[in-house]
Amino acid sequence: MKKAAIYLRVSTTDQNYDRQKEELTVLAKSLNYDIVSVFEEKKSAVLKMDTRDQLTEMRKLTREDVERIFIWDITRLSRRSIDFINLVYEFAEKKICLHFKDSNLITLDKNDNLDTITSMYLYMLGVFAQMDAENLKAKMKSGKESALLKGNSYTNIAPFGYYLKDKHIYIKEEEAKFVRQAFELYKEGKGTQYIADIFNANNIPLKSKNKNIVWVKGTIAQILNNTVYYGKGERVSIIKATNNSPAQKTIK
Repeated sequence: MKKAAIYLRVSTTDQNYDRQKEELTVLAKSLNYDIVSVFEEKKSAVLKMDTRDQLTEMRKLTREDVERIFIWDITRLSRRSIDFINLVYEFAEKKICLHFKDSNLITLDKNDNLDTITSMYLYMLGVFAQMDAENLKAKMKSGKESALLKGNSYTNIAPFGYYLKDKHIYIKEEEAKFVRQAFELYKEGKGTQYIADIFNANNIPLKSKNKNIVWVKGTIAQILNNTVYYGKGERVSIIKATNNSPAQKTIK
């Protein structure tokens, strides 16, 4: 039998690949392919391709390893149009055919060449996939802002300084005072490690209340960069004060 691989991807850790894997396996076997490799990835397709571990491993495959890679749809491969078309050409140069189940689209012809019309169509699909991802991101951002303005939470876990009740977010004053302290210290020019040391020295409990975990600069940075404290969905950056200039707040 001919050898093939399967590439499975979902966006979040609470999703699973079961349906993708089952149907792609059935499809491969119906075409007389033996599945020799399965790549399972739980990362967003909007990330650059060289940051996705399983995709990186799959890109090491040669024609001797597999003749075809079965994928659920083009959005599983990438939602970045430039990455998508680069991957199509990269595997085409190796004479490895990509088979997208949802559209029954294959990248190589019977002579293992990439057809010009097919490549143009794939490029258009890649562009549309990226546009769709950008539209979804804009909707999520808008929904996040709207929820915050109404006092609702867009997350199941309240950030440090808040608590959740009936899907609304409320200030938890015994924690909120430390959030304010962190921002004040940072605006004065203190670094995240300094703030973490201050919190640890004063035995300020973390949200988890786990006494075996201490404040670190990464935890402080998460607070300073969390947009929920601004009531906005944008990323707000604070530029620390210096001897020559006051603290500044910028929105990206």
